Amino acid sequence: MDAARQRAVLGRIAELVEREYFDPDVALWLAASVRELPPAEGATEQGLAERVTALLRPHEAHFGVYAGDWAPRERRTVDRSGPAIEAGVDGGIGVLTVRVFDDGDDHDAVAVAQQALAAVAGCDALVLDLCDVPGGYPSMVELLLGAFVAEPAHVLTFHARDERFESWTRPGASDPRLTGLPLLVAVDGGTASAAESCAYALQSLGRATVVGAPTVGAANPGLPHDTGLGFTVFISNGSPVDPRTGRNWERTGVVPDVAADLPLEAAIALARKAATGVGREA
Repeated sequence: MDAARQRAVLGRIAELVEREYFDPDVALWLAASVRELPPAEGATEQGLAERVTALLRPHEAHFGVYAGDWAPRERRTVDRSGPAIEAGVDGGIGVLTVRVFDDGDDHDAVAVAQQALAAVAGCDALVLDLCDVPGGYPSMVELLLGAFVAEPAHVLTFHARDERFESWTRPGASDPRLTGLPLLVAVDGGTASAAESCAYALQSLGRATVVGAPTVGAANPGLPHDTGLGFTVFISNGSPVDPRTGRNWERTGVVPDVAADLPLEAAIALARKAATGVGREA
């Protein structure tokens, strides 16, 4: 790529960031940073994409520039070897293993979630395993969270450029068999996006103890935009804000209450202690 083409591509990416990024003030200086990036001698399309991504991503985990058409190349393959949410019982401790947050408005996905929740309803304590979950639909977060809280809960407020809207737990989702049980949430460096939203809300609500390692730190969703010059840029178009903390988990990740190298094992051990502590036999 010659210098003129690099400048043209950088200029177009800057225009898109300035126009589409959810925070107009931040968008201005991010766009200026892109425009100021000097052309590189002997640059390739892939090399330029990587340079701009490296410039933007420290400010926003979802940012990405791609040579050619955008495809979710950086997204991990979802483990479909079993149900999206699977229940197990380990000595009186219910373990809900989430592989992905499927669409909470899809009848089949809801049935899978409800079946898993029902399977652990008679347990003494619960572990929600969110380790290495790449994310999914906020609607399933609303459904799962709703099962664990007695009253409707405000999950977050989503801030976009020109609008605000609130996410709440699903009406009627609360399960009295689950709302009083000790709840531990296992997370790690592979817990991302919607999975982080779930863990963050349970933590801020005081409903669960989060165990493991800091999560990815990808809070702000977005969309791909074609530059028309052979590149695509993925730009966040909004940001969730927790009504209790006034913040989210972008860049910082969800910080566990209890650090652990083996999150699931540690969460199960703590669940056993919690069950014993409330007079139950684990």
